[in-house]
Amino acid sequence: LEYVGRAVLRAPASSSAWGYLGALLQLPGGAAALVHDDRIPALCSEALELDSTCCPAMMLLADLHEARASAARASKDEGSVQSAAENATAVQAVLAAVDPIRRQLYNYSKPSETEDDMPEAVKT
Repeated sequence: LEYVGRAVLRAPASSSAWGYLGALLQLPGGAAALVHDDRIPALCSEALELDSTCCPAMMLLADLHEARASAARASKDEGSVQSAAENATAVQAVLAAVDPIRRQLYNYSKPSETEDDMPEAVKT
């Protein structure tokens, strides 16, 4: 994680370096192990200090908040679910403003509703 972090900070806007971090999250158990690792949001914050429009950092933060919402949902921690989902939505709103060309992508990837919030017709 430290190695990838150094690569990210050399070129924060480069999606290549962020791709390596995404690959770490895809490893078996990677997302579960890293979802509560404070080094990831710290890395995103550092990148955003260097480049306030760093879309890869914002995308990772949104994904991280979504993963935290999913983990909280699994542990039935509704307060954390709501907080993490709101954080993900806020980051995606900033992304849509900073990168209007990909606005549809960010709107599409907003945190999904819980099954309880879905209309009956959709559940079946």
